[in-house]
Amino acid sequence: LGFRSQQFLDGVRSLRESRLLTTWKKISLIFGGIAVVVLGLFFSRVATAGFSMRKLEVYMIFLAIVACVFAIEMTIQRIWPDGARRHRALGRFTMVIYCVLFVTGSFTYTMLYILYPGKIG
Repeated sequence: LGFRSQQFLDGVRSLRESRLLTTWKKISLIFGGIAVVVLGLFFSRVATAGFSMRKLEVYMIFLAIVACVFAIEMTIQRIWPDGARRHRALGRFTMVIYCVLFVTGSFTYTMLYILYPGKIG
């Protein structure tokens, strides 16, 4: 079960039907911590190998991706403020993706290594 959305009733875990929202302040603190670590890595890289715009671009794009993930997470929280409903919906969606990836991976493995193995030599 979801760590923040679970509750224990008589020793049994269940989902808590309540609003479960993360504040922008908490997200900002987490993002700030990640940004400090990433910029520390960037400046250590600049100190050893010199500055280039490409390095700066790579680290800034990484921070932009992290910011997008946080924005998506906050959007999902606004769509489903109830932690239990959100957990069930995201779990269902994630399980469908997992099953599709499992089946396609199994077919790919079967075709590559069993049905049509490569000929060496």
